[in-house]
Amino acid sequence: MDGSAGSHTQETQLLLQVTDSCSVPAALMCTRMAQWTTLLLLMRTNAVMMGPACRRHGQAALPQLSEEGDVIIGGVFSIHRTTRETIHSFTSKPHSPSCISSAGHHWRVWILSHNCSIICSWTFSHSFGDHFATCACLSNRNRFPTFFRTVPSDYYQSRALAQLVKYFGWTWVGAVRSDSDYGNNGMATFIEAAQQEGICIEYSEAVYRTYPREKILQSVEVIKKGTARVIVAFLALGDIIPLFQEMALQNVTGFQWVGSESWITASRLADNQDYGFLTGSIGFAIGKAKLEGLKEFLISVHPFQAPGNDLLKEFWETAFTCSFEKSNNSAGKTLCIGSESLNEVKNEYTDITELRITNKVYTAVYAVAHSLHLLFNGHSSIYSSTNSSYGQHFAPEQVLKYLRNINFTAKTGEQVSFDANGDPVARYELVNWQLAEKGTLQFKTVGLYDASLPPDRRFIMNQGNMVWAEGQLQVV
Repeated sequence: MDGSAGSHTQETQLLLQVTDSCSVPAALMCTRMAQWTTLLLLMRTNAVMMGPACRRHGQAALPQLSEEGDVIIGGVFSIHRTTRETIHSFTSKPHSPSCISSAGHHWRVWILSHNCSIICSWTFSHSFGDHFATCACLSNRNRFPTFFRTVPSDYYQSRALAQLVKYFGWTWVGAVRSDSDYGNNGMATFIEAAQQEGICIEYSEAVYRTYPREKILQSVEVIKKGTARVIVAFLALGDIIPLFQEMALQNVTGFQWVGSESWITASRLADNQDYGFLTGSIGFAIGKAKLEGLKEFLISVHPFQAPGNDLLKEFWETAFTCSFEKSNNSAGKTLCIGSESLNEVKNEYTDITELRITNKVYTAVYAVAHSLHLLFNGHSSIYSSTNSSYGQHFAPEQVLKYLRNINFTAKTGEQVSFDANGDPVARYELVNWQLAEKGTLQFKTVGLYDASLPPDRRFIMNQGNMVWAEGQLQVV
């Protein structure tokens, strides 16, 4: 007899003893006890008959990259837009997630951050990615005591948008936001600031990328039936695309769009001729910069330089629509032979004219580099060029101390520092969507906003070079 069978016999005997020992006054209690014991016995018996209980086979491996280096900096970046849907059997260990729909500028940020020799004199090594967060909620030092960012907080952007709307004399506007912390917090701050400026909000619609089409259509109807001709859109790029797709399908035009930084410089929108109704859009964008040597570095990248780097191979396959695997040729791809040249490619990856988020990643790494430099100088007795294990002597809290107080000028000319909340000085470019060749749109910088200046000097505007909704030359 096995152990489980012996255990069942003991439980059966216990059940009989409990039932037989019951006196008349306690009969009801004994009956209840017997019922529960029987139930537990049946559950045990069924479990044995059905076999071993469901258990986790292990943790799926996440796609990660790392290199040996003197200092390891972690990075989280979004290279792909979506994952390939997979139906799991739950009877064996699943394969690693398969990602699809990558974007050229995402690859650019990853390659820039993963190959830090172009950025700093120290030898850095870290995992890959592209992530930036502007939500004002992240300035809460009680919740996020160690959070720093090189992009401005939406606290300033929302107020700047309200001042921009007032500047052009718009007092009756509609509002659309992402149904997320980014959109809800940003729009709430905008509405509060707008009302203080005497601006009235006709409606405030919330959309999200996973909403059913019926809900997106409801928001489109609200916009169409509204009387406001100016719409302030505090939306993430992924959330605004379903809305714009429906507006393009219904040919909804004639609105002046005022956008937040997440979508106002999205080439994915500007290059789509279906979105011609966005001509004249204005909004605040994170400032762009010219990174010396970046173009030459980007076109020098080659998968043969790192044979074990699967992401670099994927990037190459994406850039040239080819495959290193012969089995994939059935999908219409040619075979990658390695002689392809990035110097002949013109896409988001090689376009260095709109280095906005890329520049902020660049600045972030420099901020850490300066902090480490100050830390090492302050502990020169520990650090030396012959000591290869100096990193073991320092804790993150020590780096944090110096990070709080950095103040330097980057090679791009940008002054870098953090306030008590870990935020940089809020500086934006005001961009205007104007028609370019082939019916696409281009971003023209027509002004600047600097929150560090007195209120009456924060705006620098060149209104004479602006166009408005549907290409008009006069403000709507």
